[in-house]
Amino acid sequence: MRYPRPTATITHWLARFALIGALLVAAFGPALTAAQDDFDLPSDLEDYSGLQAITANSVDGVNLRAEPDVDSEILLSIADGNIVDLRVDDVNTVTADDIRWWPVTIWDVDGWIAGMYLSSVSAGDSASTDEATADDSSAEDDATSTNGAWAAGDFVSANTDQLAMRAGPGTDESRIAWLGLGDVVEIVDGPFLNGKTEWWLVSDGSITAYVFGRYLSTADELDIPAPSSEAPSFAVGDSAQIAIGSGGANLREEAGAKADKMETLNEGVIVAVEAGPEYDADGAPWYLVRISEDTRGYVIAEALELSLEVFTEAAAVPTSGPTGTYIYPLEKYRFTQGFGCTIYDFEPYSATLGCPYHNGIDLAAPLGTPLVASDGGKVIVAGWCDCGLGLYVKIDHGNGYYTLYGHMSEVYVTVGQKVNQGEQIGEIGSTGMSTGPHVHFIVKTADTDLNPLDYLPPMP
Repeated sequence: MRYPRPTATITHWLARFALIGALLVAAFGPALTAAQDDFDLPSDLEDYSGLQAITANSVDGVNLRAEPDVDSEILLSIADGNIVDLRVDDVNTVTADDIRWWPVTIWDVDGWIAGMYLSSVSAGDSASTDEATADDSSAEDDATSTNGAWAAGDFVSANTDQLAMRAGPGTDESRIAWLGLGDVVEIVDGPFLNGKTEWWLVSDGSITAYVFGRYLSTADELDIPAPSSEAPSFAVGDSAQIAIGSGGANLREEAGAKADKMETLNEGVIVAVEAGPEYDADGAPWYLVRISEDTRGYVIAEALELSLEVFTEAAAVPTSGPTGTYIYPLEKYRFTQGFGCTIYDFEPYSATLGCPYHNGIDLAAPLGTPLVASDGGKVIVAGWCDCGLGLYVKIDHGNGYYTLYGHMSEVYVTVGQKVNQGEQIGEIGSTGMSTGPHVHFIVKTADTDLNPLDYLPPMP
């Protein structure tokens, strides 16, 4: 929550931003409102104190980073439409790898945001924000206070889409699941402070996890079923499979959602139960299972079901590694854009080619469509990129080639994990700089982007 400014300052900057908005539109035209353009200020602006911008264009949330770098620590994930204070009167913008970073403050947290995720603030936006904060003097000691009156048993709802449910109170904790806009959960405990951010332990009846309080609102009580007291039960020696409809399960080094993830097991994978149940801190049962002679780990009981198929080593997950051939990352798709020069002005301009340049191919499919590895290899990137790809995965195929998968809605793999050709790595989305659900698929060497169609089978 931002601290209120004196009324005279608010009035002064409302008038100034109305003028700035008019100057921007007059000087730069429609390009300023396009999602693909970087945020900027008029070159003739004399006073840079008190300026603001609005977060935009992200779909999945704008990252506030500790430093002007895509690999820097993520301090906050901010939904589109939030006002940020620009610190350009004290700190210069920084351009790195063709990304212009802006120093900002939001909810009393200083950080950096890529310019492509900022937009100019209209007078109406600024007014509504300042009015809301001017009356909220009670928040001076807690910049991100939500609803301090919440208690265990209260019901809240997500006021943004794709709100991460995490294993602990912080953005560095592993994501367990998502909440969609309007999804209702029950408060279990909290608040938990992590620096200046406030987190709540919540439950949807089956999953208990931590959620950033800024994106929760009070909700009416709904009929949310209590977690089942009778989790699936297995005996040592049973054959089990990853439950059909579960979406897959994580194999972890210890019994608990906070334990390190070894790999993701797809639905239908057969495992042998070797021990359990062991209960984590939330009382959830886990079983030690074997998926191959050398690979054992823990799977949460609710992701397992008894299998009539007897476990054998032949049923183990095959050794990961490149085959030297590539498959399409989607079973069904609509080809929407090719590799190379393009007619779309929003693509980056290549001075070498003299044209806007598209460094991969776009394959469109419905939101949530399974996305698979084009070939086997090792995951070397899995997460958010401020470069416009949104949530993405990069796989090293061990033979000098890499594949990238951009704009994902969910990522099922982690850095260091080995995957097989055709193994699901996540789901189709529209995160980052995207106009609709699709995958931006790239094939490259260490320093050269290649035309994926030269490495894929002919399209049907």
